[in-house]
Amino acid sequence: MEFALVLPAIIAVLGICLAALGVMISQLRVTDAAADIARMLARDEGGGAVHARLAQAGSGTTLTRSDEGEFVCVTLGRTMSLGPLHLPAVTATARSCALAG
Repeated sequence: MEFALVLPAIIAVLGICLAALGVMISQLRVTDAAADIARMLARDEGGGAVHARLAQAGSGTTLTRSDEGEFVCVTLGRTMSLGPLHLPAVTATARSCALAG
Protein backbone atom coordinates (compact mmCIF):
# COMPACT_ATOMS: atom_id res chain seq x y z
CA MET A 1 0.00 0.00 0.00
CA GLU A 2 2.82 2.43 0.78
CA PHE A 3 4.38 1.77 -2.61
CA ALA A 4 1.16 2.79 -4.35
CA LEU A 5 1.26 6.12 -2.52
CA VAL A 6 4.97 6.81 -3.01
CA LEU A 7 5.26 5.89 -6.68
CA PRO A 8 3.31 8.92 -8.05
CA ALA A 9 5.39 11.26 -5.87
CA ILE A 10 8.63 9.72 -7.15
CA ILE A 11 7.45 10.06 -10.75
CA ALA A 12 6.46 13.71 -10.17
CA VAL A 13 9.84 14.56 -8.63
CA LEU A 14 11.66 12.80 -11.46
CA GLY A 15 9.60 14.74 -14.02
CA ILE A 16 10.39 18.05 -12.35
CA CYS A 17 14.10 17.17 -12.24
CA LEU A 18 14.10 16.30 -15.95
CA ALA A 19 12.29 19.56 -16.79
CA ALA A 20 14.85 21.54 -14.76
CA LEU A 21 17.69 19.78 -16.57
CA GLY A 22 16.11 20.70 -19.90
CA VAL A 23 15.88 24.35 -18.85
CA MET A 24 19.54 24.38 -17.78
CA ILE A 25 20.65 22.86 -21.08
CA SER A 26 18.61 25.43 -23.03
CA GLN A 27 20.11 28.27 -21.00
CA LEU A 28 23.61 27.00 -21.78
CA ARG A 29 22.80 26.75 -25.50
CA VAL A 30 21.42 30.30 -25.58
CA THR A 31 24.40 31.68 -23.64
CA ASP A 32 26.92 29.96 -25.91
CA ALA A 33 25.08 31.07 -29.04
CA ALA A 34 24.93 34.69 -27.84
CA ALA A 35 28.71 34.79 -27.40
CA ASP A 36 29.33 33.20 -30.81
CA ILE A 37 26.88 35.46 -32.64
CA ALA A 38 28.27 38.60 -30.99
CA ARG A 39 31.76 37.66 -32.19
CA MET A 40 30.46 36.88 -35.70
CA LEU A 41 28.65 40.20 -35.98
CA ALA A 42 31.65 42.10 -34.59
CA ARG A 43 33.83 40.58 -37.34
CA ASP A 44 31.17 41.31 -40.01
CA GLU A 45 30.81 37.64 -40.92
CA GLY A 46 28.02 36.63 -43.27
CA GLY A 47 24.41 36.41 -42.21
CA GLY A 48 24.24 32.74 -43.16
CA ALA A 49 26.63 31.78 -40.38
CA VAL A 50 24.67 33.87 -37.89
CA HIS A 51 21.37 32.28 -38.91
CA ALA A 52 22.89 28.80 -38.73
CA ARG A 53 24.23 29.45 -35.22
CA LEU A 54 20.88 30.95 -34.18
CA ALA A 55 19.12 27.79 -35.37
CA GLN A 56 21.47 25.70 -33.22
CA ALA A 57 20.30 27.62 -30.15
CA GLY A 58 16.81 26.23 -30.64
CA SER A 59 13.61 27.00 -32.47
CA GLY A 60 11.89 30.22 -31.58
CA THR A 61 15.08 31.98 -30.45
CA THR A 62 14.90 35.74 -30.92
CA LEU A 63 17.90 37.97 -31.60
CA THR A 64 18.30 41.62 -30.71
CA ARG A 65 21.43 43.50 -31.78
CA SER A 66 22.64 46.78 -30.36
CA ASP A 67 25.78 48.76 -31.11
CA GLU A 68 27.22 50.36 -27.97
CA GLY A 69 30.25 52.45 -28.87
CA GLU A 70 32.97 50.08 -30.02
CA PHE A 71 31.01 47.01 -28.95
CA VAL A 72 28.45 44.91 -30.76
CA CYS A 73 25.99 43.46 -28.25
CA VAL A 74 23.54 40.64 -28.82
CA THR A 75 20.61 39.55 -26.68
CA LEU A 76 19.06 36.17 -27.34
CA GLY A 77 15.80 34.94 -25.86
CA ARG A 78 14.05 31.62 -26.10
CA THR A 79 10.71 30.78 -24.52
CA MET A 80 10.16 27.11 -23.89
CA SER A 81 7.38 24.98 -22.55
CA LEU A 82 8.09 22.41 -19.90
CA GLY A 83 6.37 19.63 -21.78
CA PRO A 84 3.62 17.46 -20.35
CA LEU A 85 3.96 18.92 -16.85
CA HIS A 86 1.86 21.95 -17.83
CA LEU A 87 4.08 24.25 -15.82
CA PRO A 88 4.43 27.89 -16.86
CA ALA A 89 6.70 28.63 -19.80
CA VAL A 90 10.28 29.58 -19.01
CA THR A 91 12.34 32.14 -20.94
CA ALA A 92 16.08 31.65 -21.29
CA THR A 93 17.91 34.89 -22.08
CA ALA A 94 21.56 35.72 -22.60
CA ARG A 95 23.46 38.88 -23.51
CA SER A 96 26.96 39.05 -24.90
CA CYS A 97 29.15 41.82 -26.32
CA ALA A 98 32.22 41.73 -28.56
CA LEU A 99 34.67 44.41 -29.62
CA ALA A 100 33.93 45.47 -33.20
CA GLY A 101 36.60 45.19 -35.84
